[in-house]
Amino acid sequence: MTIFDSLKSQQADICLILEGTYPFVSGGVSNWVSELIRVFPQYSFAVIFLGTRAEDYAAPCYPLEKNLVHLEMHYLFEEKKSPKNLNKNIDKKTAATVEAMHDKFVPFIEDKSNNLTEIAELYELFELLDDGEKLNECLFLRSKAAWQLIIKRYSDRYPDQSFFDYFWSVRNLHRPFWELKKIINHVPKFKVLHSASTGYAGFLGALLQKKYALPYILTEHGIYTKERWIELMHHYFFESTLNKLGSFERDDVILNIWIHFFEILAKVGYCAADLIISLTEEYRNRQIADGAIPAKTKIISYGIDFSRFLFLGKKKPNSEQAIIACIGRVVPIKDIKTFIRASALIIKKIPNAEAWIVGAMQEDPEYVTACKSLIATLGLENKIKFLGVQKIMDIYPKIDLLVLTSISEGSPFVMLESLAVGIPIVATNVGGCAELIHGNGTEDKAQGSAGRLVNIGDPSGVASAAIELLSDERAWIAAQQIGLARVRKYYSMKKLIENYGSIYEEAIAHGRNRI
Repeated sequence: MTIFDSLKSQQADICLILEGTYPFVSGGVSNWVSELIRVFPQYSFAVIFLGTRAEDYAAPCYPLEKNLVHLEMHYLFEEKKSPKNLNKNIDKKTAATVEAMHDKFVPFIEDKSNNLTEIAELYELFELLDDGEKLNECLFLRSKAAWQLIIKRYSDRYPDQSFFDYFWSVRNLHRPFWELKKIINHVPKFKVLHSASTGYAGFLGALLQKKYALPYILTEHGIYTKERWIELMHHYFFESTLNKLGSFERDDVILNIWIHFFEILAKVGYCAADLIISLTEEYRNRQIADGAIPAKTKIISYGIDFSRFLFLGKKKPNSEQAIIACIGRVVPIKDIKTFIRASALIIKKIPNAEAWIVGAMQEDPEYVTACKSLIATLGLENKIKFLGVQKIMDIYPKIDLLVLTSISEGSPFVMLESLAVGIPIVATNVGGCAELIHGNGTEDKAQGSAGRLVNIGDPSGVASAAIELLSDERAWIAAQQIGLARVRKYYSMKKLIENYGSIYEEAIAHGRNRI
């Protein structure tokens, strides 16, 4: 019997729909989920976890609270045995149904009108999905009729693109929908749906909302279309094209099909949600630009439980023996290589300094290997160290500066923790990092800066900012005190509990009309 066998309740107050996060992956969103469940013991929670493949996830990274009563895992890109209908000839009527099904999917990958009314009608495609002989996954993706249709559409629309890339794009774009159909037909009873992202999780929330007419809350910690698609494609898309990707705006037709696909998933989620929550004003504006109705949007920041993250009372570090740390998953989106290169410059200036990389390393072994090779090339194996996953309160007392070099972020929870324990920050100017360091609003900004902002992919800029803070006692202490004041005034767990508590209470008591 496993730990999950007891988590199979037939009902729960709140269903959290999560993609690639809690409880199997550590990080900001997972921390938020864990805290959300913990601080609302009066509610029972269910978690529907959507992952890539079962082999990508190990044991839970978080303790499972007593009020988590249901946990089910679904893997959207699991490899399957060769189906019995492989290359099967099908009758004209079924072939016509296959073509109609492909037509239903066209707006997901090609339609640029982005009309919410039309997008809402795409729910109809799930009426065609079937696990039997009518229109199963194999007939849609692997029959001769489907193969001929893919060839025809490729020839008509994308003849100058790689057929290999187009073919696997079609396969991988559509595969998860049959798994989602199974989920919506076999879920426990819930009172409220709450998705922690758009993407497949947000789309599943929209499907469940439509089928069961439940209140639906959508919280975005970052912007899925800018972040999650990169990680999914890194594992399941064409590597050669991805390796050449120079920026988010690269003009690549097949990549843009994927981006547009996730934009449509987001719009379906926005259309269905009764309340759309973001962490920052910048991301709220992005949601509205991407199709969210302004009246549905709301900003609720992360919250810190200060009883769990007490101020360490750290003194100004000895600049000759400073320790800097990058805390986060070792994956490309965190740009650990820039942290390594910046650390090399810092160590050149401060020879006794050390750099620590603290976080999960199993998600992208190839990237971890590349980072280790870079450290070896620099000859700094004894100075730049991988510590893996650690108890965070064992790390904070030992470090003097948090350094984040991410190319995309939401509102990093690790930054809030760092400010709460009195450690200044150097971070790239992405997502909500500017608000945490420089403040949000006139009153908050007047307090000053809790660290330094730097450009993406700029090792020398990171190094200069870090060296400045480590070498200037007055600047380090000022950043520390400003950070402490900011996080305690604007990011308390009390505010988060008040905000989400009122939302959950109204949703459970009055349904969709009051949240």
